[in-house]
Amino acid sequence: MRINWIGLIIAAIVIVLLRYAWYAHFGGADWGHLVHQTIADIQANKKAAGLALVNALVLSFGLAWLTGSAGSPSLGGGLGAGLLAGVVFGGTTVAANYIPHWSNAQVKPLLIDVGYLVLAYAIGGALIGATTRRRRSRSTVFDMAAPAAVGAATIALADDDGHGGGHDDHGHGGGHH
Repeated sequence: MRINWIGLIIAAIVIVLLRYAWYAHFGGADWGHLVHQTIADIQANKKAAGLALVNALVLSFGLAWLTGSAGSPSLGGGLGAGLLAGVVFGGTTVAANYIPHWSNAQVKPLLIDVGYLVLAYAIGGALIGATTRRRRSRSTVFDMAAPAAVGAATIALADDDGHGGGHDDHGHGGGHH
């Protein structure tokens, strides 16, 4: 399987930026100050931003593998793979952290965390799927070449008068008589 590195890197960067925007919004920032806050957070803690990018690259690699393994990569295929992974892997893993100390007060933070993961996985998968070039399968190339080969063989067997190919058992041409 070929990995779409450009799509993977784009998805990782978008996932990191989405994380900062998502938690800044649910942490009380309004949209007018959101971009400023995101940039300030990255500049304030570059190590954490770097680790978030490494984490997003690993996630994007997994999404690229999943999207490629699911069949023909596309925007829809990547989106579906990302949604599935977000709910099945991301959501359940985060929920496991809340279960030991469960209370009704934890419902909102749980939904915020799971919501981010599902959205990040879906967007990441969609970006990877949308930016992946589709390769023709060998059977598609063969299927497209077969009619041309038959046509070439028919032309090669044609009589001098151009009406058909070959001779029958009696030495007569296959053309009009």
